[in-house]
Amino acid sequence: MGCPSHLSGGVKVEYLKDWNKATAVVLAEREGIDLGERHMQIITYVRDFFENYMVAPTTGDIREELGVDERELKSLFPLGLVQVLRFAGIGYEPCF
Repeated sequence: MGCPSHLSGGVKVEYLKDWNKATAVVLAEREGIDLGERHMQIITYVRDFFENYMVAPTTGDIREELGVDERELKSLFPLGLVQVLRFAGIGYEPCF
């Protein structure tokens, strides 16, 4: 039957158009993350990249463009790129 069209906690996001910063904040809070300026810089970069190229950037793209090393990226987003994409309104929750 497929995955439901919502993200964790019932925050409904239809593609990128329904995303806003508040959506990212709610999703992050539910995962125990308080989004700061650096988080939002990365999320904004990922969204802009996706909107321009219709593909998500790699962690290498993020590190190179924003000067984020792997340790910092992991400390900001412990679950890695999938978590960044989810907070950016690009990723999907896994179906269980």
